[in-house]
Amino acid sequence: MAFVIANSAKRQILKLLTNQSSAEDLVLRLYSNDKSPHADDTADAYTEAAFSGYTPITLSASNWAISGDSPELATHSKRVFTCTGQSSADAVYGYYVTGSTSGNLYWAEKFVTLFSMQNNGDKINITLTFAQD
Repeated sequence: MAFVIANSAKRQILKLLTNQSSAEDLVLRLYSNDKSPHADDTADAYTEAAFSGYTPITLSASNWAISGDSPELATHSKRVFTCTGQSSADAVYGYYVTGSTSGNLYWAEKFVTLFSMQNNGDKINITLTFAQD
């Protein structure tokens, strides 16, 4: 499934472009409810994962690279979520990205395959890429 940009993010982008708001760090989070993203969603629509060792990951601006020409690509270096202990199976359906200070939802994507984070060493790797066309 393709990611869905939240309507609140579209408003935030317009505010950034018109210098009515300051940029904020983005935070990558996993969700554990069986939810298909929708543009009208808020961050509250997603139940954040809670498996052993889970912690949200701040997407540092220095880890984004812009490359290519028609289309241009923005790619963030791979981020890895790792289960660090034995726990009951925590289903992970997808990821969502919020603002670090605002808490606003920017975008979300449901995984094609459900992940079960249960055993020490289970991993989910995410590399974010945007194409401009």
